[in-house]
Amino acid sequence: MTHPPSSSRRAIGTPGKADDFAVALSFPRLMQQLQQQHKHYSRLLAQSQRVTELLASQRSEDLPALMEERQKVIDELQRIDKDLAGYRLHWIEWFPRLEKISVRK
Repeated sequence: MTHPPSSSRRAIGTPGKADDFAVALSFPRLMQQLQQQHKHYSRLLAQSQRVTELLASQRSEDLPALMEERQKVIDELQRIDKDLAGYRLHWIEWFPRLEKISVRK
């Protein structure tokens, strides 16, 4: 099988425009990043639940500090959710190409 000249190859990072080798190389890194984000997301979710429990049991003078902590957790969860949405899109766009690579081997 011949490959097109390197000048005609398309860059990775654009869905459907990378050569198979570049896609295969990016997959393990993508999965590692996804696993790290999932762990971080799980920790933040547990922290959010603890803060919510504290809010329910604390005196009113403690509420401002707890509400601030709760908002920080919510902001971080929203940021991670956006990252995960990007990973999901990346996965959806690249998965068919990865299947083709594994079938060929």
